[in-house]
Amino acid sequence: MNGLTSKAPGKLNLCLFLGPTRADGLHDLVSLFESVSLHDTVTLVRRPDAATDSVLCERVAGENLALTALEMARSSGLLRGEPVELTIEKRIPVAAGMGGGSADAAAALRLIASDQGVAIDGFESLAFELGADVPSQLTPGASLVTGAGERVERLVDDQLAGASRAYVIVAQATGLSTADVFRAADADSLGRSDLTTKIDQLRAAIETHPNTSELSSLVENDLTGAIVGLRPELSTVIEALVDAGATAAAITGSGPTCFGVFGDRPTAERVAQSMIGEGHIALVAEPVGAEFAAVSDLQAANR
Repeated sequence: MNGLTSKAPGKLNLCLFLGPTRADGLHDLVSLFESVSLHDTVTLVRRPDAATDSVLCERVAGENLALTALEMARSSGLLRGEPVELTIEKRIPVAAGMGGGSADAAAALRLIASDQGVAIDGFESLAFELGADVPSQLTPGASLVTGAGERVERLVDDQLAGASRAYVIVAQATGLSTADVFRAADADSLGRSDLTTKIDQLRAAIETHPNTSELSSLVENDLTGAIVGLRPELSTVIEALVDAGATAAAITGSGPTCFGVFGDRPTAERVAQSMIGEGHIALVAEPVGAEFAAVSDLQAANR
């Protein structure tokens, strides 16, 4: 079967600083995003006998952001021709703060761009309409993200290369609503006024090509209090990662997934196995860039 395929890597928020609520109800933020090797796989095939575009994803019932991406691309004229079918093989935990749905939608846009023979740059405004996490995942890698998520400053590959690292990612059996987390944050009047200073500090830190310890010192999440208020057990997961030797540990995004930073994959593998033995859902991932998610021919990929 002819078609196209792309990996859809999840992301970690190495840091997340939250500004006050804006007039449009969104928050300005500053975040250092890192795409990681824990990924979904998205494929696109043409279905000339179908009546409309469709998405198949066994693990996600109901609304799917990738289907919304298809619908919006079709209505805007970015997707033309016969109906297409997307198939999503899920590996990223659902409602986990790792941007799995956004990663799938971004992969869908990459596949559409390749199918249509156009540059991915033309999909940036559509990506932000789909959700604040989607623009940063159009071209996976490390990014400094500002605004409400629509301003993406991609970092060149060697800026974080000095920081040898692997991540132990501890997922949870049940997800957490982003809306609930932000309601809790708003109720606590979270929202700092020094975002410009934080941007300058992050840029300065990144430009020095940080080592593992220096990168770990950047790990912070302003939403932690709101998340732990809803899921108190997550504080013990962070403590367990630190006790296991993580140079930093935090909750990513709006949670509930936690992660720890380790200096190399073998160490991360040992810690993950230990945490699995204690009943946790623990996975190991490493940083990835745009090449990891490059669109390829489906038949070639299956050889």
